[in-house]
Amino acid sequence: MKILVVGGGIAGLSVVSAMESSGAEITLIEKTNQWKPAGYVIGLWYNGIEILKDLNIYGPLEEKGHRNEFQETTDEYGTRLRKTDFAYLNNKYGTAVQFLHRKDLHEVLRNHTSRVQVNLGTTLKSVVERDDDVEVVFSNDTRHRYDLVIGADGINSQVRSFIFNSESPIIYDTEYMAFIAELSEVCPRGNIEMLGTGKIWGYYPISETECGIFASMRTDNCTLDEAPIDRLRSTFQNFGGYVPKTLRDLSNSTPIYSDSIKEVELQRWHTNRIILIGDAAHAMLPTTGQGVSAAIEDGYELGKRLFVKNQNHGFSDIFREFEKQRRAKIAPIQKRSRIANHVVMSGSRIICAARDALIKYGPRNSTTTVLDKFFRKQ
Repeated sequence: MKILVVGGGIAGLSVVSAMESSGAEITLIEKTNQWKPAGYVIGLWYNGIEILKDLNIYGPLEEKGHRNEFQETTDEYGTRLRKTDFAYLNNKYGTAVQFLHRKDLHEVLRNHTSRVQVNLGTTLKSVVERDDDVEVVFSNDTRHRYDLVIGADGINSQVRSFIFNSESPIIYDTEYMAFIAELSEVCPRGNIEMLGTGKIWGYYPISETECGIFASMRTDNCTLDEAPIDRLRSTFQNFGGYVPKTLRDLSNSTPIYSDSIKEVELQRWHTNRIILIGDAAHAMLPTTGQGVSAAIEDGYELGKRLFVKNQNHGFSDIFREFEKQRRAKIAPIQKRSRIANHVVMSGSRIICAARDALIKYGPRNSTTTVLDKFFRKQ
């Protein structure tokens, strides 16, 4: 069986890792010219960690980053609204949430591509699905045929544009910026999310002195032609807590990733021989933090199904079963993330005041209960 995986990110490398011993002839193409550290801090949740353990590749990550000890929500001035201790979840599951640099996870997954033909600096020129195979033309004009193609090429997926040419990401009127901050004082042992009106600032520790920063703001609250650092300083100038010092310490050499918030929701994730996984199929808003673990789950579940495939039958049944199972889990997360985004990023002071009151006076164990139920379903 010949398989083409398009995209060398978390989803693409996860499906390759899951099929490592399948005996399939796998080719992976990646648009970047070389593997290099990329991205920022990610949250790896228990459901993703368990899969990496099952694939015997979690070991090198165990000491990386930081196991989250609590989740704290404050107003923009740093006044605590709620703090949820993760001790119960960590004692029960080992690690409920681990924050680490994306490059560390990527490197571990990448080390499991030794049996895979990897073509860097390669994109697609065309994809033509036939009854018996899929014919693709690469950017170097070479022509190849595969039994199936897996599109794991992210939110702006090339594969998706070829098979569903009318399906584009939904773009929200919200911008986010992500970077890593070096704090002179010891980082908090848990994540802190500070909520303003139409903006949020989050700290996610990965070491004693390093925190990943995720700052998000409605685009009508900032001037988009400003430099990222100037935009951050003007948008979050009234925030308290660690924010003022973090903003002062920023320099023009600080790598800052910036983009608009996007989402992907499709009627179908596959044709007869082509299937989308990860952000290419169901990119979700960042308010639930499940994007990375969902990509790992996609790769693992699809890889398992293809590994045991009876090659006398087509792929359609496997793809339908995979999509049905994954959609049942992804759809509720996407729905919750939209609701949370609408409330958290609201530009209405009245809605934000109600939001803060609900967080402060709502059921105290709700976060722990929800996460415990979610993890038990894995």
